[in-house]
Amino acid sequence: MILLERNIRASVLPTVLLFATWIMLGVLGIIALWEQDRNLFARLNYHRQQRAHLESALRLYEQTENLPSLLDDDASLTLYDSLPSSRVYYDVRPWGLYEAITVENHDRRLHLSRLMGSSRASEVEATFWYVDNRSILTFAGESTLQGQICAPPAGIAYGTVRSVFFSGERIPAERIASSRDELPALHPEARSRMEQLGSLRNEESEPISAFDSVTVSFCETEPTVLRADDLPLRHCMLSGQIVLCGESLAIDSTCRLQDVLLVARSVRIGHGFRGRLQIVASDSVVVEERTRLEYPSGIVVLPGNRQRHVALRPGAEVSGYVIVDGDGSTDRDEVNYRQDRTAVVRGLLWVDGMAEWHGIVSGSVFLRRAIYRSPGSSYDDLIYDATLLENPQCGYPFWAGSSWARKEVGWLQ
Repeated sequence: MILLERNIRASVLPTVLLFATWIMLGVLGIIALWEQDRNLFARLNYHRQQRAHLESALRLYEQTENLPSLLDDDASLTLYDSLPSSRVYYDVRPWGLYEAITVENHDRRLHLSRLMGSSRASEVEATFWYVDNRSILTFAGESTLQGQICAPPAGIAYGTVRSVFFSGERIPAERIASSRDELPALHPEARSRMEQLGSLRNEESEPISAFDSVTVSFCETEPTVLRADDLPLRHCMLSGQIVLCGESLAIDSTCRLQDVLLVARSVRIGHGFRGRLQIVASDSVVVEERTRLEYPSGIVVLPGNRQRHVALRPGAEVSGYVIVDGDGSTDRDEVNYRQDRTAVVRGLLWVDGMAEWHGIVSGSVFLRRAIYRSPGSSYDDLIYDATLLENPQCGYPFWAGSSWARKEVGWLQ
């Protein structure tokens, strides 16, 4: 047997080892990338599943009347008994005339916050309600009303004002029903909520400057109360769970307000302002020209002042609600609500007092008394150039009735 001897160069072994190392590193890199991709996929699916649980919890709260009685002592609920990770935690608190609800997942790392309103304006199936004053309600000008109309039993008429004949749409008899001598009953907690907010004006709170920027999440335990007494606010940015108090508040168009509450004696929203807020005033609210209070916003003027009023100037828009509360009395010399012909309200218009209503309302209207004033004369129980449109997509405040049916009206931080 002949053995062939062959010399192997010494540099070959390191080269083989180097290539083997590169191959092993490449394989390990591919395994690491695959493992990372699997972890990211699992995390993504986890977040999707947890978010689905939170969305389900919100829909459950929206659709279930007795949900609070189903919650555990820690305000939690397991959506699926076989899945412990489906446990959610509820935190519900009033925010103006809406409800702010925050839902957290089982480990409280994820949350969703929403603003809830009522799915109905009141327990009365009507888009228009005029209190029975034992008089005839008259429509004039280009007045048009859609939906179910609840008018005084004395009936309705179509009149002429200053030689201008009625030119709107007549209401078919099948859409007219009789109203009562009172407005529909209020929500049991509506006035108490407003009284509690009104009392914040007398409490000590942190002052705010004209250029402050404050954001407070609705996950915080308590709202932040700020004060601005007799200070025209310009360039400030307020967002979230904030209550801004004062005696006389003037909000400039350079301000940015989102989801905040304003509590004051009188409030003036400046020309061209755009924002989302709820206002509680004891005397007056004036919304200047081309101002937009975006959905879901709202205005409430509390009872107790005979001269209380809300004024919507030309081009003003309020999406949510406008409420002038009262004690059931009316004074012909004091008009509690004025809306320009070019102003728009989307949602609920409720006036427990004297209203001079023109312009457009897309939603529901409840009035105790109407008046139309022209140069040199005035007409009781007359509505001139008013348009009421049905709006089934709108959510309403928890003001009238005790209906539990809720509707999501906005997203919160």
